[in-house]
Amino acid sequence: LGAGRLVEVSIADFFPEVVRYGTEVVHVVFYLKYRFPKPVYDTLHGREVQEVSYRAIPLLAAIHVIKRLYGRVYLYLNSERPAPIIVRPNPLGRDKGFEIVIAPRIP
Repeated sequence: LGAGRLVEVSIADFFPEVVRYGTEVVHVVFYLKYRFPKPVYDTLHGREVQEVSYRAIPLLAAIHVIKRLYGRVYLYLNSERPAPIIVRPNPLGRDKGFEIVIAPRIP
């Protein structure tokens, strides 16, 4: 997913975030936030960011489905820029199975 190095992460590396949208009618979205070890450059917004978030329900559902189907799950993030998270049943380099890609929310 673009230039950069993919690193394996654990679901335990994320922490919950609750975001409220709207003024008259408020709705709540749950995210799982990941904090990079050092700031990374966000080319879309032209600035450095320290963290990135992913919608919790699609991410947890993807992890659950792959774990149930394959008995294992691997999560990969680009360590050099904000990018989608990759959820796979096998380590990188092994092409068996499929992968689920979930877009980030950049605060």
